[in-house]
Amino acid sequence: MCGSSLDRAAEYLRTHIDDHVSVAELAAMSRLSGSHFAALVKS
Repeated sequence: MCGSSLDRAAEYLRTHIDDHVSVAELAAMSRLSGSHFAALVKS
């Protein structure tokens, strides 16, 4: 995943720290499937 996608997801998490944010939501922001996003974040 390119850095800008991860940066975008990280910034979203920072601004929504008190909200429930799903993997699917972050994956959609990164234009990846939920499973691909989760695998990349785990690695």
